[in-house]
Amino acid sequence: MKGLLTRLAIISSFILSFYFTACKSDENLNIVYPEGGYPYLNDVKPVDSNFYFLPVRHTISRSDSIFVLNYKKIFKSFNEPNLSLGPPAEDIFRFTYECPFLGEWAIITLTKDKIIIKENKSGSPYKAPNEEVLDSIEKLHYYLLESYYPLTEAKFPVWRKKHIDSLLKVYPQLLEPGYYMKLQEKVFSVNQKPLEYSLKSIKIPRSKYLYIIQLINESGYWNMQYDVENCSIMDGSGFFLEAITKNKYKCTVFTLCPDDTSSLKEAYNEVLKYAGVDYGKLGREDTTKLIEHDKIEVREIPLIELKQENN
Repeated sequence: MKGLLTRLAIISSFILSFYFTACKSDENLNIVYPEGGYPYLNDVKPVDSNFYFLPVRHTISRSDSIFVLNYKKIFKSFNEPNLSLGPPAEDIFRFTYECPFLGEWAIITLTKDKIIIKENKSGSPYKAPNEEVLDSIEKLHYYLLESYYPLTEAKFPVWRKKHIDSLLKVYPQLLEPGYYMKLQEKVFSVNQKPLEYSLKSIKIPRSKYLYIIQLINESGYWNMQYDVENCSIMDGSGFFLEAITKNKYKCTVFTLCPDDTSSLKEAYNEVLKYAGVDYGKLGREDTTKLIEHDKIEVREIPLIELKQENN
């Protein structure tokens, strides 16, 4: 009996030791993030739930606000919640990859214990365009706003500026964001196949998670501007990174560049590597493979001999 009690005491001591070690490990996970990011809003109204990236709303330009309103279509297609409304139970890093040129979308969510990967299999989060639904005046307005929205921030040569000012006197609605959105909704009205996606979850070692967060913290991410266009590439691929922590929120659009060696690009590649996916990893270095199906057939054109005529 005494021996049994001794063994039970040893086992209990081991369990308690394991418990306190685990608690200490969780305490060590309280990462100190660099300065930057934005606090969550205190008074969130129901209408705010439609605006993803809510804490940065006041910092986004009018042109970027249109991008945000369209970007939520991706989240809704993947059944992703709006994570910007308030602090989460645990820190979350959400990578959203998009390459419309190739019809690729994916969302990878990173937490301290796992990575959740959602990849599109078919369909699209967007409707297809049909500009023929616009009348001649609407087409003029739509093409103008597509290139120069908002007109108040666009830089025109003097002669073009006079023309734009004349248009605004006749069509003041060109300055209204709602009018531009109305034109977009009218154009993008053709239903396509709804987006279908695969879903998998992978456990991640705590050391790997901490390494990825370290790369993000060292990249200057917390003080980056909303839209980082550090290069211009053919397919327009990039990712959108949200950091949803218990104390603050941050989001940035990041263009994938072939020669980029930044810590943020490295963090993105580490996530892809561990998740077992490779889209956009190299920034589409070999773009020739992307357009093999669009090769142009070159044919010889017979030349006509020109003879000089007599006067």
